Amino acid sequence: MILLNHLITVIKLAKKSGNKNIFIGIKASFLCYDFLRILLKQGFIKNFREIKQKRKEGYVIEFRFDERGNNIIKNIQFVASNQVFSTVKISALWKKEKGQGLFILLTPQGLLTDIEARNSNVGGKLVSIIV
Repeated sequence: MILLNHLITVIKLAKKSGNKNIFIGIKASFLCYDFLRILLKQGFIKNFREIKQKRKEGYVIEFRFDERGNNIIKNIQFVASNQVFSTVKISALWKKEKGQGLFILLTPQGLLTDIEARNSNVGGKLVSIIV
């Protein structure tokens, strides 16, 4: 979870700087890869790739921008802190209203969006919210 927290923090800082591409030098992990896969699938980023070289390991992320040049990601936050998670039951996912953002949950099936979790009929621990 520490790596995922670091990944989200760096994305948040890079978003504010207006960079189109960033390199995040963190050790590759399944959680980070799944998180970036979700961002790509949901259209928040253009692309990402994993870098594994002797002295350079991490991810290169290419951001998406709207027609005004603003980053598509308006806000991103890491919800879990110090191993304390908010557990989200499946019934709560059905009550989530549009406009509340995209919830990313850690489920027994891995990282899933709130919609994927609802369709798979699983709850999980809330990891991140993206607007």
